[in-house]
Amino acid sequence: MGDELKFDGGFTVESWEYATAFSESLGTLPTSVTSVVRLLLSDFEKNPAELSEYGRFFVSRFLKSKTLQAAYYYLSRHLKPEHVPPPEEPFGAPELLKIFSGEDHAYLLSIIFFHRQAKKYCDNTLFHSVTGMLQKGINLGGAIGDKLPSVGFGTGLLCGSLQFLGLFSFVRHDPDGFTKYLKHVRSNGHSVDWEVEFELWQCNSLQVGIMIMQRAGLGAARLSKLMRGLGTRSPILPHDPFESACRALDLWYQCVSHKRTIPAVPLPPKFYISSKDLESVLGLLNKPASHRETSWLMRTKGDINSKETPQLFVERLLQPEAPQPLSAEPAEIPAELGSALPQDAVDSLSEKLLQDILSVDID
Repeated sequence: MGDELKFDGGFTVESWEYATAFSESLGTLPTSVTSVVRLLLSDFEKNPAELSEYGRFFVSRFLKSKTLQAAYYYLSRHLKPEHVPPPEEPFGAPELLKIFSGEDHAYLLSIIFFHRQAKKYCDNTLFHSVTGMLQKGINLGGAIGDKLPSVGFGTGLLCGSLQFLGLFSFVRHDPDGFTKYLKHVRSNGHSVDWEVEFELWQCNSLQVGIMIMQRAGLGAARLSKLMRGLGTRSPILPHDPFESACRALDLWYQCVSHKRTIPAVPLPPKFYISSKDLESVLGLLNKPASHRETSWLMRTKGDINSKETPQLFVERLLQPEAPQPLSAEPAEIPAELGSALPQDAVDSLSEKLLQDILSVDID
């Protein structure tokens, strides 16, 4: 655990040690993933409006995966429908690089890859149960963040997913205990119960999620602010912009989860959702959880075809003088681009490695 995470957030040092151990129980993501995540977040901090040449190249390379194409396509249909073109127009890496920021891509890649990896270690039934909880949380967080420019879509995705990511570790370590825990939260109408989690596992799911994301490539400084934003119930927003955005997002998340119309805590004007946008967010809660768009995290290459996802199969007709699209990358990483990542990360960006980690059968 980094020093940045050793703050007074109401949790003991021992609980963080337990959370660290739980986060390590589901293995380590490939260096190619964690290094690109760090690169994308560094890009975003330097220029939130545009990805660097390095970032565009590596994201395009990841999006060659049919499984990632499926997840991104159905995610876009669900949470960014206004950006999905009609069936006769292409919708691939060039478009996705415009729709999502470097921060969005960093969080999405972290979550998607970790989710696939967790499948290898978890009881199948419990894995699907937690996936349903995660999917609901990430959809709601992303939808709220998208309606609050001062928060952002990516921050919404991350805040909505963290505590549910941590639950996979409890499933792997203690499936019988988690089965009882799941019955408890469902019977009480809760999404999670930190008090019971402490009794069972000496830490809570948010702490474990924080440590999982740190191992995935998110910096401890960023995660420390996020933890303070989500781990406190103070009615006063913090001064740090990112921490304040996380806190505001969580207030709206709790509000919408209980189908209220406005948070109980007063917020600055920049953190208010319009009535029209709030109606749109509430409408997402009524969509069937099993729908392909709603359950985009579960989609695989078997979910894309020319009938269901025609935009992914439209050929790009280029004029001779037209620039090469971002998706048409060379087979090998150019030396000048490869220098952006450690050599082991470049080596692991092989098609076989990506296929291996993304080919877990979750349907």
